[in-house]
Amino acid sequence: MSLWQKMGDWWRRMEEQAREAERQKKNKREEVEVPTTDPAAAAIFEHKYVANHPCLCGGKWQMISHDSPIPSGTSGMECSCTKCGNEKVFVFRLW
Repeated sequence: MSLWQKMGDWWRRMEEQAREAERQKKNKREEVEVPTTDPAAAAIFEHKYVANHPCLCGGKWQMISHDSPIPSGTSGMECSCTKCGNEKVFVFRLW
């Protein structure tokens, strides 16, 4: 393999790593509308939503912290991927 081929391979790997980093950055926060104002029903919906929307790597989310619904009508769940360690915040808007 020539030096130019090695440099081309290296460059492609660097570009892919940059694209993956950008995807991860965009995926740090997800806002979801919850079709209820009942806190108990909302909590069930939130846990099911997170369980059914895995990380980009295919891993499952593990809850780090959960904020109960606040007067503004939102609640949040901070999660970490059990496979790759990526972190994400799910924000749920109750209506």
